[in-house]
Amino acid sequence: TVQPRLIDGICRYPDATVSCDIPRGVDTIGVLGVGCDIKLNLTQAPVKVYVQSLLTDEAVELTTGMEGNTITITKELARNLFDGTDLSAPSLVIRLL
Repeated sequence: TVQPRLIDGICRYPDATVSCDIPRGVDTIGVLGVGCDIKLNLTQAPVKVYVQSLLTDEAVELTTGMEGNTITITKELARNLFDGTDLSAPSLVIRLL
């Protein structure tokens, strides 16, 4: 979960990249409050990677966007996947198959 900070009376997300090591055997990852770039370092490269907003039933394949065993989800991609009409923080599910 990435939470915004109150800076000068304005709610803002930090300008950062969150990096996580994902152990072997993990196939579903939930990301709540995507306000910065997220880098997932996998023990082994999956065959397919899908990401989906918690607001939709449609997943988007990200397999071709991988660099080695690393998946990067930018804050822009997360916002594009998340329904822009919803005022809550973008929340995603990532599936590794």
